[in-house]
Amino acid sequence: MIAKDILRRLRERRCYYTGECSSQASPPLKRIDLDAAEKRAVISALSAPLPKAVRARQSGLRGLDRVSALCLPDACSPDQQRLEARIFRAVTTENVQNASEKLLPTMELGQPAADSIRLHLASPSSLGPLLEELLPRAADGEVWGLPGLRMTRHPRHLCLRLLGTSATVSVAAVDDSSWKQAVKHLSEVEFRSLWRQSPDKLTQDEIDFDSRYGGRFQTPPSLASSVLRRIQIFRGARWIDSWTHGPAWKIEWSGPPSLAEAADSLQDPIFGLPGSFKIATLGEGALKLVALNRFYEVRWEKKEPIELVLRSAADTASDVGAARHPIRGNTALKSTLGRSE
Repeated sequence: MIAKDILRRLRERRCYYTGECSSQASPPLKRIDLDAAEKRAVISALSAPLPKAVRARQSGLRGLDRVSALCLPDACSPDQQRLEARIFRAVTTENVQNASEKLLPTMELGQPAADSIRLHLASPSSLGPLLEELLPRAADGEVWGLPGLRMTRHPRHLCLRLLGTSATVSVAAVDDSSWKQAVKHLSEVEFRSLWRQSPDKLTQDEIDFDSRYGGRFQTPPSLASSVLRRIQIFRGARWIDSWTHGPAWKIEWSGPPSLAEAADSLQDPIFGLPGSFKIATLGEGALKLVALNRFYEVRWEKKEPIELVLRSAADTASDVGAARHPIRGNTALKSTLGRSE
């Protein structure tokens, strides 16, 4: 049983990362049992200045890795990671962000929640654009969206599922009004809807696409899945964008948090990204986190180091007066992203 003061501090910190309310975050945290060594590690991590706490975690301080996995679980299966990574990419597109005054969705994680999350959209109006980005559709010999993704509507939520796998993500609070609005939006998309054409099995377009591009991310999806589950650290951003390059996920945003705040949050010893990272500065307003251990590489068939590149436009002179990312709407870039994901 966790002491009330520790429980409160863990709950507040988890809500900061996921956007959950206290009543959503408390039940899974209350069920965590800590031994004496783990309690000392948690108290130390909650009390120590972040750099000291991060160093303690990187040196293998007993208890923090297990506690971290219990306090904010990460997806375990490659299929679940792939689905969540594609959702992360979708919610950082201009198409989805422009549909809502609030920028980012919140996560609701049960316990255990390694392969179960519930997505609360920032606005009902963003459901249509989100599904447009996610559901597979064909045009000019290419497949856009995530091959194999299908949806099932329930009375109060929408279930997104990957065919042939157990990977699912629920979209909460989908009532009749938001559903009708989303259906209307999808009816105006000028692509051939593969998900509607074949609800229960892969189409030939999807099979051919998977055969051509290997049926997998060209960049490890586990990292983006982990960032999605902590996406509310970017709640103050005016816009946020993400893309992939080789073994790296790249995230750029304008407004809060600062670059240092984002890096610190992602390295929090309890609620930060799993594993440990080395930080390298890339120049004005940018840095990269390079994975130091095998947490991500065991899910990645290639040998390059896994990287997360962060760039805060607010930390550069180029952001003065900027409202949108300069590469947003770049069709060539979106084409590359579609193939790499």
